[in-house]
Amino acid sequence: MAESQGYLAEKPKTFVPVTSADQWTAIEDILKHYYFSIRFRIGETIIDVRRLQVREGRTKLFVYIDGKIDVRKSQKDKETGLFDPMVMRVWRRQEIFLVSKQRQSNLLTKWKAARVSKKEIEELKKIAGFDRSFIMYTPEFSAASSLARQFRKIEGIEVEW
Repeated sequence: MAESQGYLAEKPKTFVPVTSADQWTAIEDILKHYYFSIRFRIGETIIDVRRLQVREGRTKLFVYIDGKIDVRKSQKDKETGLFDPMVMRVWRRQEIFLVSKQRQSNLLTKWKAARVSKKEIEELKKIAGFDRSFIMYTPEFSAASSLARQFRKIEGIEVEW
């Protein structure tokens, strides 16, 4: 059947190592399109990247590891206290503060207006958790350039052409 279709028959795709800046520029251009699917390989792991609509007029790039997004992989292992190494390489690292920067600013303004001493403000910062944060990994990227920048650092990455 494929022989009768001629040019419509799909050609087999192969994985090619990504080494040059020109290849990364081409990949970044593909990632900027609205409809696309691109596949990478790191060792034996297949990484799929797709652009999905998250709400009306807003899309994001999602990274699938071996065809799925498993949120449990983005959490630390209870035994080792480490993240899945592949997640750390291909998902976006995000640091979340317990008290947001805007909330910190509002609290500091109120404390200064209440004429709280500098020593007390430092104690209140510790109690409120101004310096406390946690790290999580998310499979979504808002820009093609940030995904390409992160993937460019991965050694031995191959793309399916």
